[in-house]
Amino acid sequence: MEIFECKPCNKTFDTKDALDQHNNAKHEIKETHVKPKRNLKKYIAYTVIALVLILIVYFGIIPLFSKPDYTPLLPHQENVKGDPNAPSTIIEFSDFQCPFCEKFWSTTFLQLEVDYINTGKAKFIYKHLPLTQVHGFAFKAAEASECAADQGKFWEYQDILFERQDRLSKSNLKSYAKEIGLDSTLFDACLDSGVMAERVKADMHEAVRRGVSSTPVFFVNGQIVEGAQPFTVFKSILG
Repeated sequence: MEIFECKPCNKTFDTKDALDQHNNAKHEIKETHVKPKRNLKKYIAYTVIALVLILIVYFGIIPLFSKPDYTPLLPHQENVKGDPNAPSTIIEFSDFQCPFCEKFWSTTFLQLEVDYINTGKAKFIYKHLPLTQVHGFAFKAAEASECAADQGKFWEYQDILFERQDRLSKSNLKSYAKEIGLDSTLFDACLDSGVMAERVKADMHEAVRRGVSSTPVFFVNGQIVEGAQPFTVFKSILG
């Protein structure tokens, strides 16, 4: 018959239950679960792995989601078409998703180009006023046009944006750049960086200062012309 002994007081008991009751009553000894000792080598290995993963996330994955750096090739300057010293000036505030802006570009602008801009009588200055509340992709298109300007091809890029006004997406903006012969690596980095947003905003702030809130709006030798007006309206001012 097995005997169970209480070590603190050397008493013996016939059953383990009796010993447990005695311990609980006399010595307040309760059964506990002893946690197994950690394997030190495994603990160190797991710690090292965790630290490596943290470093990978911090120095590897996070940069993938951050905006790529891009330094503009050219200083910020106005987008001017024609002789900078021409006696007359036409300033347009425009939006690449605005249907009336496209109408002006496809009709009146072509006539102005032939009769005034190419002949040195007037210079044409394009300024951005993307109406973001109604044209969700106009701001990014404006940024893209400035990225094209940074490689000296604003006007070629403007043309393709208006030609394909209904097909503006970030991937298309990049493919259009390649189509007109821009360095696609530089263009993509420029567009992804968002660096040209400040140039677009500068034009928008100017529009506010001038009291312009719609597109297209023009200042022809200082005289305001609103909407996609026919060539005759501009001719009456320019002479």
